[in-house]
Amino acid sequence: MFYAARALLFKDGVIEKSHYGLFLYVKEEYSDKLERRFINELNVLRLERHEISYGLEKPEVTQSEAEDSVRIAVDFIRAVEKIIDTRDQS
Repeated sequence: MFYAARALLFKDGVIEKSHYGLFLYVKEEYSDKLERRFINELNVLRLERHEISYGLEKPEVTQSEAEDSVRIAVDFIRAVEKIIDTRDQS
């Protein structure tokens, strides 16, 4: 999801400095083009990634949670592809 969201920023000529900055940009600039669930999940997964990478306690992720995250990511990537394709045709 990070790299798909990053593609939106690059398309707009924006280079992010952090995962949080990327999330804020997508939230501000694409909330009318992306479903709210995608923006919420982008933030949830950003926070989980941060906790897993830097937290003192490593949260356990079930297979079901991982599979749900993958499904959401695939849907998010498809939504971003549609936005990019639409902008290319403008």
